[in-house]
Amino acid sequence: MFQHTALKYIARNLSVFPATSAKKPAIPAWVSYQTRVPSAEEIEAWSRDLGDMNIAIACGRLSNLTVVDCDTPQAIQEVEGLLPEGMELPIVTTPRGRHYYFRYCPKLHSRNRAHGGIDVKSEGGYVLAPPSKTESGVYTWNSEMNLDTIPERPPVPDALLALLKAGTTSPAIPSLDKPILTQGTRDQDLFHIAYQLFKDGRPRNEVERIIVNMAKICTPHFPEKEALIKIKSAFDRIQRTGTATGNSSATPKTNLVRMSEVQKVPLEWLWPKRFPLGMLSIVAGKQGQGKSTLMIHIACRLSKAEPWPDAPGPVAPITTLLITCEDPREQIIKYRIEANGGNDYFIKHFDSVFVDDIEQPFDLTTNLDRLEAHLAEDPNIKLVIIDPLASHMGGKLDSSNPFQTRWHLSPLARLAKKYNVAIVGIAHFKKGEDVLDALDKIAGSYQFTSLPRAVWVVMEDKEDPAEKKRHCLLPGKINIVPTPTGLSFRIETVLIDGQETGKIVFEDEINHTTANELLEKNARTRTSTRKEIEAFIVETLMNGPLLVKPSPELGAGESLEAALTTRGYSLAYADKVKTELKREGKVRYGRKEENGRWWIYTPEVPGPFGRRPR
Repeated sequence: MFQHTALKYIARNLSVFPATSAKKPAIPAWVSYQTRVPSAEEIEAWSRDLGDMNIAIACGRLSNLTVVDCDTPQAIQEVEGLLPEGMELPIVTTPRGRHYYFRYCPKLHSRNRAHGGIDVKSEGGYVLAPPSKTESGVYTWNSEMNLDTIPERPPVPDALLALLKAGTTSPAIPSLDKPILTQGTRDQDLFHIAYQLFKDGRPRNEVERIIVNMAKICTPHFPEKEALIKIKSAFDRIQRTGTATGNSSATPKTNLVRMSEVQKVPLEWLWPKRFPLGMLSIVAGKQGQGKSTLMIHIACRLSKAEPWPDAPGPVAPITTLLITCEDPREQIIKYRIEANGGNDYFIKHFDSVFVDDIEQPFDLTTNLDRLEAHLAEDPNIKLVIIDPLASHMGGKLDSSNPFQTRWHLSPLARLAKKYNVAIVGIAHFKKGEDVLDALDKIAGSYQFTSLPRAVWVVMEDKEDPAEKKRHCLLPGKINIVPTPTGLSFRIETVLIDGQETGKIVFEDEINHTTANELLEKNARTRTSTRKEIEAFIVETLMNGPLLVKPSPELGAGESLEAALTTRGYSLAYADKVKTELKREGKVRYGRKEENGRWWIYTPEVPGPFGRRPR
């Protein structure tokens, strides 16, 4: 793990070295890596000699990195309040707080307690990086981030820089006697002032009065409607962090009722015993398993009031509202609707909102009122698909945090109940094949499966001998009725105007397999396939070294990739097997000087590479 991850860090131009579980450098000469990046050979030697150590990143000019280290909830709120609205940056959740990764700032020096519970790590300092682990806990990337997807590091915002350099409290709210907010920064300035007012415990009506008045003296004037949006964004952020210091004028009340006064209301279903109306559901699975295509197929059935594979359909066409940020509607969604026989009049789609004529991604944490407006305008909408759910829940959400996740999902569940619609969020499985519980495989906090009333899992049956594998829609959790059976379907390729797209075709038979049973069966299949590919690679290389990939000069037949393709093996899965074989020392790689191409061979038959592999 150390070697693999450390190489990824240096590929991103971050200088790393090994550290202990006590957060101390594991090598005496760690300071030298403030001025140079370690080589792959050094990392391999550390991994061999020291074992699976923690990873430390050298901060400063070489790594182009300054880290703001928050150790208390108050420090986190202080820093969050000074980040520009919508700013994306790498954030690490630590056992005690958070690390905020910024571009190297020469104006900030490494300093403990630069302000309150905030430390600064810059030139001469270092931080532990994911997936390091100490006695206090694990270092992880925030939200859906991982080392392959973390955003670029932004510069330290001016307001945060001023705070850390001065070591004082946040900038005071400016007076209202002259134009202080100018075009270009006024929206962010209004947001931060509103946030500070909420943080100080001011009631919402007072904040609105102050901010609306400030908007009027902006240069030029800032629209009142947009000012109210900034107030809502600031209020939502305070609600998520939950640490306003003052007392609201409103007294909290419970919704206490006697159960004798409650009238029974029967459950209503969009798809009987599968997707309930008035509730939040989840459809989860690995990427590429057909989740999005399946949900569009469901929308198409509703659009023509067609029966379900196992139950009668609606009595009249039903409208679906599709919210997605991954598949373009003109090039993907429109084709899928036609392939699945839908009436596109009854399918609506949006993927963004416009604020002050600026297009922004749809964010459930700040734009839920827009979704509610669409539901209020069209009572025929009975299905809302959010694909994927986590990508529409705000850039600041820590989806591994149960409280934050439930806080964000609860308004969505309440909206489903208010308008009696089925809201279905699409979720992805975590990477890795070792987890054999379907609910545990869903990425993010367990609240992604706790709050929804129905969780369905989409998986491929890897033992299916057909070229187009059978896919299964299996219950992961349904706690409002006895667990129903699953269904099987295939994704057929159809041509629409010369373009290939997918069509869902359900099979007649009922699928009695559970999600966990299919996970275990697929795991056995993977193990069997891995051993088969491993044996094939080793046996093939016993005849001598082969090119890793085909070469125009030497012909495709000389490469291992061509041999794997001829046998029908997945090249992506074969790459994973080759990585394991290399780690175990069963295969090695070398490069011939005359053509510079990479070859693969076994230690037993090294050919021209002798005994010293690259």
